[in-house]
Amino acid sequence: MGTQVRRCVILASMPVKDYEALEFSSRPGDYIICADNGLEHARRLGLTPDLIVGDFDSCDLGRFSISEQKLIRYPSEKDDTDTMIAIKEGIRNGFKEFLFLGCLGGRIDHTIANIQALFYLKKRGCNGMLVDENHRIFLLSCQSMEIPRKPGFHLSVLSMGERCEGVTLEQVKYPLKNAVLTNSFPLGISNEFAADTAKVTIQKGTALIVLSRDA
Repeated sequence: MGTQVRRCVILASMPVKDYEALEFSSRPGDYIICADNGLEHARRLGLTPDLIVGDFDSCDLGRFSISEQKLIRYPSEKDDTDTMIAIKEGIRNGFKEFLFLGCLGGRIDHTIANIQALFYLKKRGCNGMLVDENHRIFLLSCQSMEIPRKPGFHLSVLSMGERCEGVTLEQVKYPLKNAVLTNSFPLGISNEFAADTAKVTIQKGTALIVLSRDA
């Protein structure tokens, strides 16, 4: 049996209403980074942070028992968001796989920034997934993937860059074969599974893969 890749789990400050709907299961060896008020999500999920970063403008640290050795404070006037700081710390610690909780919803600009952060990871040879109660979001570049059906979820495939070429969607209600997707027309939105898995192939470019259901 192969060894499971160690994972960096980043918890940020955006709201979570239903923790069970996250379908989060901890793995042995998970490295937990809390960005600012991601500490509250860690508490509710029963997770012990390995590292806590941020400017703490949305978190009252006095509510938590925190080891100073785990804490990195940043000024509020900075170039990186708290989530990006956490990403850079994860990369610095050698992680290639990232899971993000508390990074969707809330302010739309922060949601877009966190989606862009997936591209930052991809360009550095890492993979990430954003998860909330109603979404699973990740990137696919120059490869094929079998994506398991999730009951109630739709599948959208969108061009992250200017265009994706050689896009093939199989085992879905609206298949594509060797198509071109661009970032100016959402052709791949809201498809449906036609089997237990859907197969997505991207020959050139980077696609945003979104599994979503109605809230």
